[in-house]
Amino acid sequence: KLNREFPCYHQLYANRAKDAVHPNPWGHQLLGALAARHVARALVAASTATTVATTAAGLAAVEQHKDPPSPSAPSNGQLEICYLSAPTLPLNMSASHGNWNLVDEGQNGIKKLGYLSRQIGDVLALDLLQDFPRKYTSSNCGFLGVTLYYLLSTSTPDQGAFKLTCDGCRCEELSTARQELVNPFPLIETNANLISIYSGNNISITAQTQFLAYYSNTSTCTLHVTHIPSGSSLPKLKRMQHTQQRSRIRIDWLFIAPMPPSSLAFYPKQKPYTRTAKLVRYANSSGCRM
Repeated sequence: KLNREFPCYHQLYANRAKDAVHPNPWGHQLLGALAARHVARALVAASTATTVATTAAGLAAVEQHKDPPSPSAPSNGQLEICYLSAPTLPLNMSASHGNWNLVDEGQNGIKKLGYLSRQIGDVLALDLLQDFPRKYTSSNCGFLGVTLYYLLSTSTPDQGAFKLTCDGCRCEELSTARQELVNPFPLIETNANLISIYSGNNISITAQTQFLAYYSNTSTCTLHVTHIPSGSSLPKLKRMQHTQQRSRIRIDWLFIAPMPPSSLAFYPKQKPYTRTAKLVRYANSSGCRM
């Protein structure tokens, strides 16, 4: 389709379009322009909404002789907790074990910080509620959308895999089409040579997987990242054929946000047989009201 509608689109890819993943300088320029346009439009929209809200609040305050609220803290803002650098991750040291080293594997002056494990069985524990204001977690229950970022590579030797489990809360896949590719859970492969859409390409990217964490009557929700052998998610025969002496995984970032009730309501209605829908129904039957 792209060939028919945009006959020159391949000129945006590296290595004279032989690399189907990385953009060339023109491609980088296009992506940068699109990103800047998106940010600019969002800033204008946010500024307009804040101005309208502040003006309305100011008029109301004049009538009641009160100071208008600060425009820097809109009352309807959604909480988002972003750990955009590995050193800021909410580590639970007492629940972690093994050798996780903070490394910088960046090149050309660009940092790529992450926690690196070289031993199968190492566990990295992350406290998902550590930095959440208590007003968001003091209720009996709730859902969090959790996105974990990690190194996925075809060219880095000895890439392994990891398994996600939770303690103090219940974690489940965020069911999507082509689940194993879009949001793999709970087994995540980081050796991209074993993933069909990446095999044969030269890539090293920060990939992500998104899932749900359901907490109920608890003050803790700990995510365990356990280093397991590469190929653990493969069928048994292929798994037996795929062996490697060494293994490594790298965990980079974390993003957490409360899941809107409207998003959760979609699954029981539109995808009633998915694991996500089953978890939402379980929460509702337990008396959880969000």
